[in-house]
Amino acid sequence: MKKHILIWILTISTCFAFADGKKELKKIIDNVDTKEFSNANKNIDKLQEQGKQYVSQGKFEKALECYKKALAQANKFYGKGSTASAMIYTCMGSLFLKKKEKLKAADSLMNASEIYKNSMGAMLIPHNYYVLRLHAAGIYCSMKKYTVALNVLKELENKIKQLPQKRRAKVYCFLAECYYSESKFIKAIKYCETADKEIINNVNTNDLKTKIYDIWAACLASSGKRKEAVDKFQKCMKYAVKAKRPNSFIGDVFLNTGVNYMLSEDYNNAKKNFAMALKSYQSIKKKLCFGREKPIYT
Repeated sequence: MKKHILIWILTISTCFAFADGKKELKKIIDNVDTKEFSNANKNIDKLQEQGKQYVSQGKFEKALECYKKALAQANKFYGKGSTASAMIYTCMGSLFLKKKEKLKAADSLMNASEIYKNSMGAMLIPHNYYVLRLHAAGIYCSMKKYTVALNVLKELENKIKQLPQKRRAKVYCFLAECYYSESKFIKAIKYCETADKEIINNVNTNDLKTKIYDIWAACLASSGKRKEAVDKFQKCMKYAVKAKRPNSFIGDVFLNTGVNYMLSEDYNNAKKNFAMALKSYQSIKKKLCFGREKPIYT
């Protein structure tokens, strides 16, 4: 927490840098009760740690109570625009996600990112701002709040070089999803292509590749390009299996592939894919009966 005191003092210094405020600044620093700050630091740290412990135990309401108390103390001693507050908002965002309160999660992450942007912390840790906004945009997309997501994503696209390669791919993937939702298929396909080029080939990108090819295939199918859609659905399937997506998703991909084969008048392949879709959906029924889902691929 010593870093936050330094940032707090640096922020005040900046305020007085262009004015004859040296005396005022000296008064503020002289009046800082170091003991009081030290106690505040310890309390904030303790409350955050308690919050994290409660989260790990599944006691979300108690965790939220700790984070709210920590935030109140951080705002009191460092001001509402401190990096200490940003860190607590980030913790609250993760907590709300676990509680499945997505809107509160996204709003908390956006609050944290705004603080990083507007404080001296943004100069020290600029990467946090972009990562938090990307995370929030992904949550907005999952809630189908595409207009809100698109505003955030356009800003990130303008600063794309500030993000590592894998996260750039996510920005383009979410942009594709937003434009697909608006039936702007050509634009969405363009972003799918860009996202695919940005991905680094490793095991951690299978889920992202699944999403990209799923959107890409859906755009092609909606544009009437059936054979191209089949190709992308098959690639989607390849990565979905590697990402261990649930059989409900696998079934949907088989079903969509079968529909596009059927509309291309390739009835044999359509029949095969419909059979695999049925097998996938039946495995879900077994899971409901026996408490487990048998994978289609082993």
